[in-house]
Amino acid sequence: MSGGHILSGHQPSFFHAGILAKRTALDRSSLESDTGADWLVVDQDVNDPGVIPFPDLDERGLLVRRHWRAFDGEAGVPTCLRRWRGVTPPPRTSDRLPDSVGAGLDRMHRALEESEGDTVADRIAAANERLASELIGRHCRLLRASDLLDTEVGRTFLERIRAEPVACARVWNESVALVPRSARGLRIDVGRPARTEVPVWCVDPETGRRRTATAGDLADGRARLLPKAFLMTAIARSEGIRLMIHGTGGGAYERVTESWAREFLGIDLAPVTVVTATVRLPLDDLAPTLETAVTPRELRRLEHDPWSDSEEKRALVARIDAAPRGSGERLQRYRALHEARARQCERVAERLSALRGAIRESGVGAAALEVAQDRTWPWPLHDPERLRRELATADQAEHR
Repeated sequence: MSGGHILSGHQPSFFHAGILAKRTALDRSSLESDTGADWLVVDQDVNDPGVIPFPDLDERGLLVRRHWRAFDGEAGVPTCLRRWRGVTPPPRTSDRLPDSVGAGLDRMHRALEESEGDTVADRIAAANERLASELIGRHCRLLRASDLLDTEVGRTFLERIRAEPVACARVWNESVALVPRSARGLRIDVGRPARTEVPVWCVDPETGRRRTATAGDLADGRARLLPKAFLMTAIARSEGIRLMIHGTGGGAYERVTESWAREFLGIDLAPVTVVTATVRLPLDDLAPTLETAVTPRELRRLEHDPWSDSEEKRALVARIDAAPRGSGERLQRYRALHEARARQCERVAERLSALRGAIRESGVGAAALEVAQDRTWPWPLHDPERLRRELATADQAEHR
């Protein structure tokens, strides 16, 4: 495919370094092909970018996951419809953490304050791109997914969907079945096609919340419409785009987009490249070493079989078996077994307590180790120089 721009994108947020790898690959690919670079801001999504996770140490010195509520969220409302109302101060972290963590929180706060944008989506996308361009050295153009239906291609696709909603929904359902759990199917009403669902969101004018639109909504000139994810990428990949760069998840889901576009719209879309990267914060020195994890199985075994002499338990069980089934005598012997077990548990109470404590510590240690090994921290929390080196080796493979 000759000409056109290189495209990538994500929901507006301070995403993890694996997503940033798409941004660096976008820049690299556009330079190599001497084409423009576009970043699609998926602002019709209802994600909550104001909750920013970061690692910290608790009062015991153990690694924990905390969250900075940088700005308020509105559940179920697309980020393109949430008004920007300011940012809260960044939290302070333990001075034992890598310096990049506190510095990254400060950078995100400053970028949010100094960037432009009247909506949450525009503000955080601008702030993220400001920091990314400082790291990478070049800006890319930001595009809003919420604007796609107002483009010439978007209007053409909408008109086709409006004209054949039942056929659209049938092909859509067949396409999403190709990738399990990629999306739910659309409801079809052959007798009343106007009630058939289409791959578009319709925004409630009072609450701002979105719902799946029907063909009837497309005919209502007052309805605020936004593209669903697969319609969004079908529009984005259909004209003027040379290549789209996805992560591994998005690359797999694009099979749905391609099938629907080919079978319903009769078009082939621009190719996709998949980029992956795993970058972790240097937190291993703060994490515990779990050489032998104590499992609850050992505790349960001791609670149910606290006898040091198994002969006593076998004798009690044998007495139960010897009593007639359903008899009062059998019930009394069953109760006697459990009373004996309770007495034995009292005798090994110190050992039971030690096991419970070891399990608690093992669980806390495992949680801290999980924090240390997490690859999904917001990318500005990483040291910029180290991040550049890591992303320079990001894996990029032609997907289709």
